Amino acid sequence: MVLKPGQEECGEGVEVRPVSPGEVVCLSNGQSEESNATWPKVCWVKAQVEALLAELRAEDAGESSGSEGFDLLLDRLSQIMSTTNSFGEEEMPDLSFTPYQEAECRLEKHLQCGPFIPFNEDFPDYGGTMMQTIVAYSKAGGCVFHGWRKSMGDATAGAWSISQHPYKSNL
Repeated sequence: MVLKPGQEECGEGVEVRPVSPGEVVCLSNGQSEESNATWPKVCWVKAQVEALLAELRAEDAGESSGSEGFDLLLDRLSQIMSTTNSFGEEEMPDLSFTPYQEAECRLEKHLQCGPFIPFNEDFPDYGGTMMQTIVAYSKAGGCVFHGWRKSMGDATAGAWSISQHPYKSNL
């Protein structure tokens, strides 16, 4: 949701807070980080992205900043976000939140296999991951990058669209 100038509230159920430099925030159709923290796919992505950022810092990828640096990051993040995992029963969160009946709990487990959830003929009403989004701030570039793609349940489909927004942080 976009806040308009002078608007103080962003709407019911939306969590807004500052993000610290280097902090990774991952969400998946959840209304809060707290609710997403038990989802194995969210925890997996967060760990992968934190490891990627540590690796890039160690490689001193600071040589690439601005749009060049974001393109490099986007390429690596795309690999992470196109992964489909299989989590064990012990890794699953408490699924009591799901609106699906016990017999349909297979669908909820399928929905937890991300980050990329492919179309599955067993669940024809669910098309898989439809869209993915990446937001990153480049201090060196002085801007926020917003990348998104419509994948329509196919990890190889959908080119990334990127917008760049000037922003200077006080951090």
